[in-house]
Amino acid sequence: MADFRTCPACGTRNKLKWEFCVKCGESLQEVAAGASQAPAASGAVDAEGPGFDWGSGLLTVLALGTAVFVALKFRPQPTTVDPAIFAFPAQALASPPPPTGDLGSEGRTAQGLRVLYSGDTAGALEALAQAAAENPDDPNARQAYGRALWQAGQRQAAIQEMLAATRIAPGDARLQADTARMLVSVGRAADAIPLFEAALRLEPLSPGWLGQLAQVYMDQGNAARAAELLQRAAAASGGNAAFLQDLGFALQKAGNADAAADAYRQALKSDPRSDTTRALLAEQLLTAGKGDEAVSLVRDGLGQGGPALYRVLGSLLERNGRPQEAAEAYREYAKRSPQAADARSLEERAQTLENPTAS
Repeated sequence: MADFRTCPACGTRNKLKWEFCVKCGESLQEVAAGASQAPAASGAVDAEGPGFDWGSGLLTVLALGTAVFVALKFRPQPTTVDPAIFAFPAQALASPPPPTGDLGSEGRTAQGLRVLYSGDTAGALEALAQAAAENPDDPNARQAYGRALWQAGQRQAAIQEMLAATRIAPGDARLQADTARMLVSVGRAADAIPLFEAALRLEPLSPGWLGQLAQVYMDQGNAARAAELLQRAAAASGGNAAFLQDLGFALQKAGNADAAADAYRQALKSDPRSDTTRALLAEQLLTAGKGDEAVSLVRDGLGQGGPALYRVLGSLLERNGRPQEAAEAYREYAKRSPQAADARSLEERAQTLENPTAS
């Protein structure tokens, strides 16, 4: 099995444990190991943008209970960051030579980073701690020490060093964003907002940073601000389907149903094979009283995606007053997904719809 995943947007190889592309921020959560996929039809995220960007994640559509409805969730998990994403990639280097003479703060920082790059975190800490102590006003020394502390698992101490570096070097956009993600990963999302905002003032066209900050705002209930950021992320990425889909959900939460439907349509045009986007748009149409249009939309996607669309179709048909057709859709879903946790319950629901007097 390959020990990497290839970004579908920019072609960069990423470690298996990374959930987002290290170069462009594209989601890797559904990319198979070793996969080499063509760039997304919506256009690749700007490969010249800042590194370690975060792209956006996927919404989830589930049918639950006997009523069978589509439940929406903005992200597959809360705003968190894999701590390992900040680790320096180990390089195939021999053990660095020991320092000779008095290197000074700058030389000690470089030496410590060489040791850190080689994979010897413990060995790097002493040199980097000394470099930071010798020159506390050197942002490079402070953030290098912070990264070493982070890799050593000393999260709070690492954040203190990184915050110190951001105050010394407020014009370093990547430093601001990296520190923001560290704060998010330890549950301090509110403290991360000013740093993300600062990074975006310096690099306003970073789709990944826009998407990550939008997620923080969504988690805090500020859907309107999230929608603004996602609109910018979608534009900066050339119409990336994932950003458009998240934009639709943010607009929906902000109470702008028409704009949400438009965003979902754009996302579906960009990625017609997305079952999730199709289901979300169908829900919007059904809510707007356009049940027949919603059903047609989902039928058009059958065969392009996975069997989950049959479950969505059944739910739409049932709520649109077409029980017999709904039963057929539920049975088709159970047939195509016999091992699914809800396969049996939907078989039973189909029987109830076909024989309502027997229940």
